[in-house]
Amino acid sequence: MASAHFETLIGPLLGEAALTYRNDAEDCAEIVANGGAAAAIILAPVSVATIRDAGQAGVRMPEKTTFFWPKPRTGMVFRLLDSAS
Repeated sequence: MASAHFETLIGPLLGEAALTYRNDAEDCAEIVANGGAAAAIILAPVSVATIRDAGQAGVRMPEKTTFFWPKPRTGMVFRLLDSAS
C-alpha cells in the first residue's frame, strides 16, 4: 500500500515537517500554489478488493487509507465482529 510505504520510508525523512491528509488532488495543488505547503505527495487510492481482503484478514489499514465519500448515515451500516454470528 502506497500510504504504508510513505509513512515508513518517506515520513521519517521529513522530520518535524507537518503532514496533513487531503482527499482531493486539485485541493493539494492549490494549497502548494498559494504557498500553504512546500510540496504535495499524491498517492493512488486503495482498491476496494484490497480493503476487503485486509478486513477479512483482520489487518489494520494505515491512517486515511480507507477514505470514501459519500459516507453512509450513522447507524445505517454495521459489521459484526463476532465470527460466531
